[in-house]
Amino acid sequence: MCLSVSSCHTDSVTVSMGDPGVALPLTEGNSWEYQQTTLDSAGIVTDSSGLTMTVGAPDTIADVTYHSISNFIFPYLDVTLWTNLPDGVYGISPLPPPPGPSPPNVSQLLSFPTFPGDTLVYRAYTLHTASLSVNIVVPAGSFNCVRYDIYSAGEMVAQLFITPNVGIIKAWRKTGQSRIVEELDSLQVVD
Repeated sequence: MCLSVSSCHTDSVTVSMGDPGVALPLTEGNSWEYQQTTLDSAGIVTDSSGLTMTVGAPDTIADVTYHSISNFIFPYLDVTLWTNLPDGVYGISPLPPPPGPSPPNVSQLLSFPTFPGDTLVYRAYTLHTASLSVNIVVPAGSFNCVRYDIYSAGEMVAQLFITPNVGIIKAWRKTGQSRIVEELDSLQVVD
């Protein structure tokens, strides 16, 4: 399967949930272009730019294939390599160099498939599956998404809207008094 969507099209694109597939399609060369907007505490746009996430070459560690993702839109995850396993998305976080060899620091980042109410703790963050079917309209089209709410210290600090087999459609996160919003502008995803 190859899916390529560009905001230049005037038609809306709808992707159905169907087969659960994977939360984040990790094939070398897959890329997502986002419109990134920063809003101040009053909701006024203070900055607007573009951002492209791209999946890098595979790397096998302990018999598992991982990929790098350049410019991942949620920098707080501090993950260098990513993989899909049967129960979700996992990542390897960098570690300080230990004396001698050590296993990679692997953490589950998203539950998938998931169900409303599922929670997952990653460091100081709790990821909560809020909904399995939210229609999100972004410049790239209309997508049926799984909504993840992300909390830290009991406060919602971010949301992710993901369409399986397609990727992250929309996200927002707090940063100080500002809010950064990323909306999918175009993508190139190969299965």
